[in-house]
Amino acid sequence: MTRRAIWIALGSTLLCLSSMAQQLKPHTEFRVKLTGPLSTQANRKGDKLAAQVMSPKAFAGTTLEGEITDCNGKGLLHRKAVLRFTFRTLHTKRGAIAIASDVKQVSGSKGGMNTDDSGAGIEHSSELLALANTALGGKVDDASRRVGGNPAGAAVSAIVVQMSSNEKNISFAPGSVFILDISPIGNGR
Repeated sequence: MTRRAIWIALGSTLLCLSSMAQQLKPHTEFRVKLTGPLSTQANRKGDKLAAQVMSPKAFAGTTLEGEITDCNGKGLLHRKAVLRFTFRTLHTKRGAIAIASDVKQVSGSKGGMNTDDSGAGIEHSSELLALANTALGGKVDDASRRVGGNPAGAAVSAIVVQMSSNEKNISFAPGSVFILDISPIGNGR
C-alpha cells in the first residue's frame, strides 16, 4: 500500500468517526438493553444507570449512561411505586455525546410490552428539565416542565422519565429492553 493510499484510508476513517455525532439526528429511535438492574428495591436516588445500544446499526454496541432521580416502592406514604430516571450521555468510540432521551416502550427481560419483570403493567410519562436563559448567564430552573411546555428562552438539559405501577415495586433485570427517542443536546458532542 502506498503512502498516499494510507493517508486516504486514515482520513476517511477519521472523517467517518468525526461525523458520528452529526449522524445522531433529533428523535432517533434507539433499542437498548439494560446492563444492570433497575428497580425500586435495588436502586436509590443518584445511582448510575447503563444500557447497551442494539439499534440503530450506526450506534450498535455503544452505551448509554444515566442516573436515577427518584425511587420509591408502594407503601404507606406512596400510592404507587415510582421510578424516575434519565439517560444523559451516549458513549461512542469517538467520545461522549450529550443527549435527551424519552421512553417510548419498555419490556422486562421476560418479554411483555410495557410490563416489568414481574408482569406488572408500567405507566410512563416524561418531563423536561429546563435551563433558564437568564441575564446571569443561564441559571438552572428548579421547576420541571411537562413535555411540550418548554418555556421560551429555555434549553432542554434532560428529559426525566417517570415509571409508575400499582404494584408494590417496579423491577427490570439486566437484559430488559427499552425503546427510546433520543436527541442530541447542544452541538451533539
